Amino acid sequence: MTDRQSPPYPAEVFDVLESLLEEPARVLDLAAGDGALARPLIARGRVASIDAVDTSADLIIGAQGLPGGSHPDLHWTIGSVTTAPLNPPYGLVTAGPRLYWLPWKPTLTRLAELLAPHALLAIVEHGHHRGPLPIADELAARGLFHKHGEHRTLPIPQSLDTAATIVWGRPTA
Repeated sequence: MTDRQSPPYPAEVFDVLESLLEEPARVLDLAAGDGALARPLIARGRVASIDAVDTSADLIIGAQGLPGGSHPDLHWTIGSVTTAPLNPPYGLVTAGPRLYWLPWKPTLTRLAELLAPHALLAIVEHGHHRGPLPIADELAARGLFHKHGEHRTLPIPQSLDTAATIVWGRPTA
């Protein structure tokens, strides 16, 4: 793992994400960074395709060189989710902690347009014995997100104090 590469998520995260996937079996990974969610998820073989979007060309170029980063069904786009050319509808949108840095109202408004009718946005974050995701709570408090569920993983074996939290729901913007 490089200094710029995210630590791996527990396998349990991907089990939860796959359980949330609706038809079409296509995923949009928002603020994808180095593909810490997209690369392992596409490698599992249950998702038809993933569009991974990030504003950082450097991160995307680096991600393409990481394991799974050049998978033929993983499509990288440099740009903002609010303006990038995308191919909806998506059966799931995933976002890691970099969602915090995006303009929330325009981002959630666009996501509401991109999701299939019953599809969800899943926000995933690593944590060191943290509580629920504050970003999901903040989005809900601002009327931009309606939370449907939450799951906290067991700590990963390589780092006994690190777990992940997944919160899912629908953008309301």
